[in-house]
Amino acid sequence: MGMTVNERLVVSGLLDTYEQAINRRDFAKVAEILEKVEIGEGNIKAIIDKAAKKKPWSRGG
Repeated sequence: MGMTVNERLVVSGLLDTYEQAINRRDFAKVAEILEKVEIGEGNIKAIIDKAAKKKPWSRGG
């Protein structure tokens, strides 16, 4: 059984960078990071599509 995306990000030391890119909605950077941890193109697209549909988090709502 392979590692999950989060496990790959933790092991690679890229989790914080990934989360920052998600929070900035920098999906080009998100894709670059996911490619580095060997996530396939179809899965990258699905992850970005899901993240793009979420409303950005804001303090105080």
